[in-house]
Amino acid sequence: MRPLEKGDRVAIVAPASPVEGELLDRGIRVLEAKGLSVECTGTILTRSGYLAGSDERRAEEINYFLARDDVRAIFVARGGYGILRILDRIDFNALVDDPRPIIGFSDSTALLSYVSTRLGIPCFHACMPATEAALQEDVCHTDLLMRILRNEISYPFTMYDNLSSVSFSGLARGRMFGGNLSVLCSLMGTPYEPDFEGKILFLEEVDEKAYRVDRKMTQLRLSGKLEQLAGVLMGRFVPISGGDPALLSKIVAGECQTAGVPLFTGFPAGHRGENMPLTFGVTGEIVTEGGRARLQVLEPPFDGSTEP
Repeated sequence: MRPLEKGDRVAIVAPASPVEGELLDRGIRVLEAKGLSVECTGTILTRSGYLAGSDERRAEEINYFLARDDVRAIFVARGGYGILRILDRIDFNALVDDPRPIIGFSDSTALLSYVSTRLGIPCFHACMPATEAALQEDVCHTDLLMRILRNEISYPFTMYDNLSSVSFSGLARGRMFGGNLSVLCSLMGTPYEPDFEGKILFLEEVDEKAYRVDRKMTQLRLSGKLEQLAGVLMGRFVPISGGDPALLSKIVAGECQTAGVPLFTGFPAGHRGENMPLTFGVTGEIVTEGGRARLQVLEPPFDGSTEP
């Protein structure tokens, strides 16, 4: 996989919930201002209930761009729901033959987790162009994302140095993956279940009741997945209206402690707030020093050393 260059053609796809044209236009302008040539299909604004068109349409849209060697990255327009429904229709062989960055989060967890852990191709957990944030710099760190995608970062790279460690261990090292807790759990028992062994799992969640977060974290523990991990990196967990975010953090911490896996909290990524980009499929290291923890990314996503 090669880094992006100025003038490269990138695609925006809508494999999940319907896209608002005004938000899409704003996101396109941001990417064009970064020196990219942006392309969408003529059906990207299709609506079919809670989906951006039929499963066939949404899968064909992704496959259309995967089949083209002039398209050098794929941005997922927005989240919601729908990618799980089309995983078995996506031509992953085309991506393996010509790896390209895939950028998204939220519902994109279904795609990013499989591609980064099972196919060994780095992906990027980051803001999406057709959302309210629309790649705004103060929320999305878009300049940093572009530097990562253009391979303008020197490695090892300190991604964030103000984490909290709430575990017995002050060190975690492994390839990073993850995303939304609910979407991740929906992959369990399917052919697209990610590989947890020796990885650092990033988690975020939005609008979930405490007992549902408890259920999903318990599922990860009882399935043996948590204990396989090198560590857990916790992003933003947004409770339902009136809920207590501290309770959600306590639930995650309790399950990680029971499983004996190191937990690090406070990474500024997820819904409804700052969403710092995070590269999946590359090796990261979290080290505790002086009561705080630091996340370092140890290798670039474009050096070819991406075997899972």
